[in-house]
Amino acid sequence: MRCNRRVARFFLLLSLPLCFPWASAQGQKRGMLPDDYYRFIFVSDPRISPDGERFAFVAAKVSEDKRSRESRIWMVPFDGTKEPVCFTQGNNDRSPRWSPDGKWLAFVSRRDKQPQVHLISPDGGEAFPLTDLDASPSSIQWSPDGKKLLMLLRTGEEPDAGKSDQKEDPKPDISVIKLSRYQANGQSDYLDEKRAHIWVFDLETKVSKQLTRGMDWNDSSPVWSPDSRNIAFVSNRTGQEYEGDQNSDIWIVPAVGGEPKPVTTQSHQDGSPKWSPDGKSIAYVRTDRPYTQPDIYLTRVGNGEHRNLTADFDRILRSFSWSPDGKFLYFTTNDLGVVRLFRLDVGSREVQKLSGDEVSLGSVNLSKDGTRFAFTLGNEIRIPEIWASDSSGGGMKQLTYFNDTLLQSLELRKGEEFWFVNDANMKVQCFLFRPVDFQPDRKYPLILNIHGGPSGMWGRTWFQEFQMLAAKDYGVLVVNYRGSTGYGYGFQHPVVHDYGGVDYRDNIRGLDEALEKYDWIDENRLGVTGGSHGGYLTNWIITQTDRFKAAVTQRSISNWVSAHGTQDFTPQAMRIEFNGTPWENYDFYWDRSPIKYADRYLGVRP
Repeated sequence: MRCNRRVARFFLLLSLPLCFPWASAQGQKRGMLPDDYYRFIFVSDPRISPDGERFAFVAAKVSEDKRSRESRIWMVPFDGTKEPVCFTQGNNDRSPRWSPDGKWLAFVSRRDKQPQVHLISPDGGEAFPLTDLDASPSSIQWSPDGKKLLMLLRTGEEPDAGKSDQKEDPKPDISVIKLSRYQANGQSDYLDEKRAHIWVFDLETKVSKQLTRGMDWNDSSPVWSPDSRNIAFVSNRTGQEYEGDQNSDIWIVPAVGGEPKPVTTQSHQDGSPKWSPDGKSIAYVRTDRPYTQPDIYLTRVGNGEHRNLTADFDRILRSFSWSPDGKFLYFTTNDLGVVRLFRLDVGSREVQKLSGDEVSLGSVNLSKDGTRFAFTLGNEIRIPEIWASDSSGGGMKQLTYFNDTLLQSLELRKGEEFWFVNDANMKVQCFLFRPVDFQPDRKYPLILNIHGGPSGMWGRTWFQEFQMLAAKDYGVLVVNYRGSTGYGYGFQHPVVHDYGGVDYRDNIRGLDEALEKYDWIDENRLGVTGGSHGGYLTNWIITQTDRFKAAVTQRSISNWVSAHGTQDFTPQAMRIEFNGTPWENYDFYWDRSPIKYADRYLGVRP
């Protein structure tokens, strides 16, 4: 089905009445409402075709029951001369992957009960299921020779062949917890005993083969070697992954099966392997110990030498990829309030910035010939859309416009940047959002909104909550306090073993600076909110000061002693966070727990 631009822009609005409540007859703009969230279109995962002429991507909308998202695969020419095409018709289509010859597009779709890999011709036609799996596939990749598909499947122990025909006994309605890590962030149920392992699907025989096994670990980040003979992947084979051990290594397993062999063996965290185009080396991200600076390392396969390529680059690295000629690595990272694209010269180790200061990039995909990028781009007033550029970051052009009609009806606020110097003589970046109906002669309430992590960063990225608050006549202040990423290891690390210390002081100092700088803020109408670590700091703040008239804490912790061992942070991980267990360092756990000071909030103490 071909969709013109008007249809594309209204993809998320199909279920709305013809008269939209957000568009007045006079065309006046208004502030953002919570219900606008259900009208957003979320784009992701652009993938350039091998010939570089078009790319596939995922567009998602909130489902009618408002409990999940529906997603489909779309196609658009790289030159932008034609409108995007709504390419698949499922409600849960994702992970588009081109075959090496460009004749097929594989994707994952749930058409029945279980997601399967499907194939469709990029020239049109009906999609058909390629696999018949008992588990949901992820990380699907074509082999470079186009003969096989690589995937990760979460499976349990293989059943006893001699009992396969026996009737199963009824399962008791209980959960047995055997490991320290039994929960995961964002997952409501307890973790099961299934583990992620590498499988290969042969497109000629239609047979799936499991290459890795083990009930004490998961395998992740698999990637083909250029000759299709081997697969590099990440795994923590210490047997202590679910006890909090972080010693993951890079491994290689033959594509035909066999015993995996380690590429790295040191006691640190290695991840994100990427084969060099000639297949002789592997680049990967290495972190020597928790809360230290990760770097890209390069190792020659088989010789055991490992060279640090980013020792002089002081940022937390995200995803990266090779240029086809093997001379460069492209990667993204948080940097001074934006998510930026960089290019690393492998030979000289020189890092070059490729994107600007006002927008953030994501899902970067490099063309097969290395001449162009496709990526998502957005900022605080622009929902991310698909854009393209050349490999130097120039010639940028927007290729999708799904959210333009909605955004043009809204009055949105850009974050006003300012900096201050904290008590450690470090510069701290802040952003302030004015109310939508701002009038300079009025006073307005202000909300301090604290990001989670504490690693993380507010800035030139889309977050609708700020705009919704501004629409209700609130100013919004965000502070990238110590612990935030994007400002270097020396800025991020001080929060370790000091929750409620440097993070608290930076946020309060940022508030003081805003009150001094902006005379329209009503200091008698201050609110505070945040989620995760921001929720913890919200709890902490209201037990340390009475400056705030209202507080909303989200996904938070108030008692570190009782939280020990009851969340997705294992006791071993908590020991690193708090320099010991509650039995070894009880006073610190309790002293940094907001609940210790709850009577201050209740007004019992003077």
